[in-house]
Amino acid sequence: MAAVALWPMAAFTQQALYAAVPGSTPVPPGGTPGIAIAGISEDHTSVLMATGGHSQELGDVHAVLARFGKASDDGAPHPEAFIYPGIRYLTPWRDVEKILVPFNTGMRNGDKIACAGFPEGLNWVRYDGRWVFNNHAYNHLFIVKDIRSQVVCIEFLQEHGSWRQDWPSLPGNWHVIDYVNAEVKGQPRVQIITQVFDDRGAGHRIVVHTTSPQIKRTVTLFLPQPLVNLMLACTQTTPAAPNK
Repeated sequence: MAAVALWPMAAFTQQALYAAVPGSTPVPPGGTPGIAIAGISEDHTSVLMATGGHSQELGDVHAVLARFGKASDDGAPHPEAFIYPGIRYLTPWRDVEKILVPFNTGMRNGDKIACAGFPEGLNWVRYDGRWVFNNHAYNHLFIVKDIRSQVVCIEFLQEHGSWRQDWPSLPGNWHVIDYVNAEVKGQPRVQIITQVFDDRGAGHRIVVHTTSPQIKRTVTLFLPQPLVNLMLACTQTTPAAPNK
């Protein structure tokens, strides 16, 4: 199966890559544009925060994202925010498939987001195949979308390998290896390395890379700034466990 070649991370800092992409945030018939989740009103003034899940998940989500955003229940479309070059925040799901999913890639049924800290109502679709990003191969893609099938983030997963990116590592005793699937380490001695590429200047987003040399698992999660801020608002409703 041929791999999908993706933009190298060095290219993400080039403003032209973003400016050349037209806006694609849809306006539903008779509705208001913006993210559609279980607890957000049509005028985007309130949001039902996700309160379930493990305190470790809440602690890690807050500890990572608090460095790069500010809690907000703003559900506006934010066309300036990107998930990936060519993919704006709230791009229709099928349009994202055309960019990232080859015709012969297997797709599994999706499910709702399980990790505490995400807004209620998000769900994912999983694809099995091969994606090469920053010279490393991943064997799964997760596209995360809202109730209207607008894409809010994407994740690449490699189940059988571990590597670091050439990005800053965040200090701390991390527990979550996979935020979309709410997977935490099972043993205290397992090391989770968390790195973040800060692309808020050009792309209005961050990229979170988690890997573990012991369990040979690597995940790269692309988060646009509006979702980062919503997630920080979600983590405020339940006291987050300290990252220690």
